[in-house]
Order: sequence, then C-alpha cells, then structure tokens
Amino acid sequence: MDSVPSADLHSPDELLENARLMYESGDPKLFRGAILEAITSLEAYVRKTVFQSLEGKLDPLLVEWLENRTKSDFETRLSILAPVATGIPVDKKSELWKKYARSKDIRNRVVH
Repeated sequence: MDSVPSADLHSPDELLENARLMYESGDPKLFRGAILEAITSLEAYVRKTVFQSLEGKLDPLLVEWLENRTKSDFETRLSILAPVATGIPVDKKSELWKKYARSKDIRNRVVH
C-alpha cells in the first residue's frame, strides 16, 4: 500500500488554519506544532502550485521526475521550479526570501 504524503492529508489552507489556532491558543506546548504546520502549509502550497503548473508546460514524465527528485529539497522547488512554473522570479535578496529563510531556520531549530 502506498503511503499518502503528509502534505496531501490536508489542504495548505487547513494546515495554515491549524497553525494559527495552535499559535493563538497561547499554549507554549502547541507552539512547536504551530511552526511545523505553518511550514508544511507553505510546502504543500508550493508543491501543489508548482507541479500542477508544470504539468501543463512539460512532459508528464519529466514533471514526475522533478517532483521525485526534489521531494526532500524544498528550496530547489521554491527557488528554481516555482519561477519556471509561475513565471515569477525569486529574488533571494528580497525581504520575502529573508522571511522564508528565517522561518526555515526556526523550523529547523524546533525540529532538531
């Protein structure tokens, strides 16, 4: 039996709502979960957006290969594949990228 990727169990919106509720609870025991849900929401949104868009632009076998190849490399999905899929360039010097990098750092500190 194939396992369902965790990002497919809930929509990005559901994950983000869960993160918001956990954070707004004020319970410090839920803050770790809030961080993880928020980052998972971003990952799920990027996965859904990028690969649905690429399906209309590239050979399906290549799209499948790219999805498998970047399964554990979210930064590549975000910085390389997202611009190809959406036509919107990613500026790694932008404030938005800096906020992403900070959230990723927080997530890594919480997990490890």
